[in-house]
Amino acid sequence: ALGRGRELLRVVDYLDVERSARYLPTPGTTWCNVFATDAAYLAGPFLPHGWWKPEALKAIERGVAVKVVYGKTATELSANGLYDWLCSKYADMYGWREATDWAEAQAVVNAGGFGVVSAKKVKGPPGRRLVGHISVIIPETPAQRALRGAQGELIAPAQAQAGAQNKARFAERWWTGTNYVAGLFVCPWTDPAELLKRAAKSATDLLG
Repeated sequence: ALGRGRELLRVVDYLDVERSARYLPTPGTTWCNVFATDAAYLAGPFLPHGWWKPEALKAIERGVAVKVVYGKTATELSANGLYDWLCSKYADMYGWREATDWAEAQAVVNAGGFGVVSAKKVKGPPGRRLVGHISVIIPETPAQRALRGAQGELIAPAQAQAGAQNKARFAERWWTGTNYVAGLFVCPWTDPAELLKRAAKSATDLLG
């Protein structure tokens, strides 16, 4: 478990979220979804950057072979889209589940699993696109602990994110407020053979 945790921190460091041009925010656009899916891809769990559109999924479930056509049968998942996917039966199929609380989510990641804080934006200024956010939960280290309250209770896990501010290590409660519906989602570590099976299934689902 300690080895897996170190590997996840190496993944975050390799992606170099605070300096990489891939994640630099541009006016009106941030890349939290890309960073989260990149980190998951390198760490092992399946978290889709692209996914089938609803009508394509219905066809697939009827046994119809569907080709990937961007914008028609498949699309990129925004942070809001990732929240919806993580709440769906498809996330379940890939080993994801919603954690009961912050302490459990941090414990799963400390033990070598993978986790995210995912928030869907449900309210905003009229006429503006609703943009959610997602951060990656990282293992605690002496240099970066989770945020705890006065009684020692865990109130925010250790995290990394791309966004308006790209951060490789932080622990904040960024999801508070009535504009967000937030969830903690974890994918506990499984043995390498299971990860390979999951990766093969991912490729089949994405490519048809």
